[in-house]
This record gives sequence, structure tokens and C-alpha cells, in this order.
Amino acid sequence: MKLFTKPATTLAEYGAFASLGRALAMKPNDVVNEISLSGLRGKGGAAFPTGKKMSFVAAASAGETFVVCNASASDPGNCKDDWLASNHPFAVLEGLLIACRAVGARTGVIATKRSKTAIITTMTGAVGQLEKSGALPKGITLEIKAGPSHYLTGEETSLVNFINGKPAIPSRRPPYPAQSGVHGMPTLVNNCETLANLPSIIARGGAEYAKTGTLESKGSMLICTAGMAEKKIVEVEFGTPLAAVAADAGITGGCKACLMSPAGGFLPASLFNEPLCHEAFARYGVGLGSGGAIFFPEDCSIVRQALLLAKFFGKWSCRQCPACCDGMGGEAVATLEKLCAGNGNPQDVKRLDELCSATEGTICGLAPGAARMLATALRHFPQEFEECAAGKPAPQGFLWAEGL
Repeated sequence: MKLFTKPATTLAEYGAFASLGRALAMKPNDVVNEISLSGLRGKGGAAFPTGKKMSFVAAASAGETFVVCNASASDPGNCKDDWLASNHPFAVLEGLLIACRAVGARTGVIATKRSKTAIITTMTGAVGQLEKSGALPKGITLEIKAGPSHYLTGEETSLVNFINGKPAIPSRRPPYPAQSGVHGMPTLVNNCETLANLPSIIARGGAEYAKTGTLESKGSMLICTAGMAEKKIVEVEFGTPLAAVAADAGITGGCKACLMSPAGGFLPASLFNEPLCHEAFARYGVGLGSGGAIFFPEDCSIVRQALLLAKFFGKWSCRQCPACCDGMGGEAVATLEKLCAGNGNPQDVKRLDELCSATEGTICGLAPGAARMLATALRHFPQEFEECAAGKPAPQGFLWAEGL
């Protein structure tokens, strides 16, 4: 069952918040249990079980709690936050209010970036409609916060820091936001898509929702296709072969690989018949990331593309962790440049592999994401790296650079 079939940009088009009414009639713990039963996992990249995350916030609460809707993601090749805000703002808001009920929060925050003017405008209007209609539950306040427009603002501790008036850079965990977040209180942070799934779960029941998808990946996910593919956003039920996603985006052949968001890693075309789900992709070292699917033609040099991506990650390092700014963002970039120029050697390829294994303990997911991208390039396209290490420059060809 697809959730996002018909746009609903006004409260009249969306209808009564029936799922919220049902959630308000339930005990908060029962709402959490229903969401846990659904098997819903976060759709912002980490894929952490949503019900479990809610239970942590509820358990840590001795008073005030907060829910933050993370509308700040800006992964290159992915614009689903903007799309949801423009086409389904009330699904996001109803989900946010259901989450507030689940963890006992009286304040919900829609946090985005100042550059995302469409999200700010649409969500401000949608909240205004709720308030005017009387559909906003008594005692609940919704706020919209717009922070810095740099990449790392989308990381959850960065987001909490900016809401708290601090620099929008990642903080070491623990404490997690679920323990100490907005104003030092337990805080649930979920992205737009995760929250927009909650009304369907409450309406259908967790067990019914869990019937869709696969064993470890329930429901569906919004996939943004890019690269050699037609740029579009499609809702894909977990378990659908990636080949079907590629075909729907106009790819009939000549494809070498797919990059799942910059940080999810490369999957070669020979594996496109694998089901799109967390457990299947994990077998090949690949994550689904936030749902970007960038497709590359046969004439793309994976080594050159990896260099471009490594520069992107290095550019956005907050420079708190040497493994990030000096390792993935420094030495890895320099080594890839040598290989691309045909000036490398086998030891350079070995060193790249070592750098990919040296990001444990970094504060946020930027360096591990860069490492996953590079590790999957090395794993699935070793011949290209070996040829560069033997003195052959990486061929010029298609390069995807949108947003990098």
C-alpha cells in the first residue's frame, strides 16, 4: 500500500486528523507499542527502529520532552524533504503530533535550513491552517526553526545544537538527544518521511503495516533517482528489485552502478536484481542512506567519481575528528588524485582500504559514510583501482556532480 499517492496541500484536501484522534484516545505507551509492532525504521540514513527510539525518550522523561522533525537533510541527489513539505505537509504534521503523543511532548519543532525557503513557507502555512481550524490539540505548540544551510545541520546533534543556540556542529554521544536534547530535555528526532508514515500505522495498525515490505524492512521508502536516470521521486515498497526502480527511471541498459545517497555506497549493475531493503544491501556493504539512487553509465570512472565524492565529504568536515578531516577528507583525496592521474601504485590502493577502516569513534556519521562509499567502490570495482595503480590514468567520462 503506497502512502503518498495524491498530493494534499490544504487541510481540506487532507481531511480530518483521524489517526491523531485515535492516538489521543490511546495511552502513550500503547502508541509506542503500535509503532514498534509496525517495524518502522528511520528513513534518514541510520535506519534505527522508530518505536525503540520513542521508548528511549519516554523512559528518559521525568518531565518535559520535545519532538523535532528533521527537515534539514541536503544529501546530493535527494530532495524528498522538500517534496514532502510541498505535496504532503499535513501527513508530516499529523505524524509529528502523533509522535508528540507517544513521548508526552508538548512542543513539536520543524527544523530546517534557511536556504529551504519552500519548506519554511509551506510548513508555516500548514501550521497556520491547523491553528485556525482548531485541529491542533490543546496544550501542543508547533514551532518552525530555520538554521544554517551547511550540510552537517542535518545531523541530529547538530540540529539540536542549533535549536539550543549553539554552533550547528555534531556533538559526541552519549548523551544522545533521546537522553538530553532540546533545552537538555529528552528529545525525539525523526525526519519528515519517518513521521509521515505514522498516520498510516495508527490507522491500519502496526501488525497490518508490517505485512508490507520484507523481514527487516517494513513498508516503503521514497527513492530519488538521479545521474543517468530520469530525475524523479518514487515510493518503492521494500523488497522491490533495484532493477525495477532503474527501469521506472528510464534506464534500459548501459548502466554500471548505483550509488545509494553519497554515504550509502556503490552497488554494481550485476546486483540490481537484489531486493531494495536494508538486509539485502547490507550483504554487499551498502546502506540505503536517505533514499537517493544515483545511476552511472558504463563510461563513468568509479575512481574519478569516488574522488569527487571524497572531496565533497572533506569539504563539509567540521574538523573535530582527524580520521575525518585528515583521513577521509585529506589523505584519501590526495591518494585518489594520484591514482586518477596514473601516478599511483598498489600500496596506494591498500592505504585507501586502511583509511576506510579507521573511522571508528568519530563524532558523527560523515567519515563513516565517506568510508562506506569508498570501501564499496574498492570492493565492487577493484579492477579500476588496480589499473590506476599500474600507471593507467582513470578515463574521462560521465561524472555526477550535482550538489557536490
